[in-house]
Amino acid sequence: MGWHILAAAAGLKPADLTDRAREEILVAVDSPPTYGVLLSSLVVASEHTPVPYFDAILKRLGRPHGLRPIELGQLRKTEQARAFAAYSAAAGTTDGPKERT
Repeated sequence: MGWHILAAAAGLKPADLTDRAREEILVAVDSPPTYGVLLSSLVVASEHTPVPYFDAILKRLGRPHGLRPIELGQLRKTEQARAFAAYSAAAGTTDGPKERT
């Protein structure tokens, strides 16, 4: 999911949200870690890469950080899979959303 969808749902334009505001929103979504999954991993930048401030989010949440771009991408995909699995389990289904590759 990208910021264009999230901003539109809030009645905003993506340009209305600075990177700092976006980071704050995603940290708030994952604080406290109630569900055991990193929901902020579901928000992606263009090209389906992690958002540029994903490492800062990890740091603020007390998660491993300071990772190389390839490691951030792997961590994001792992966390996305965990979020989809948790959603599927809660919804009583076996098929979760699939990421486009």
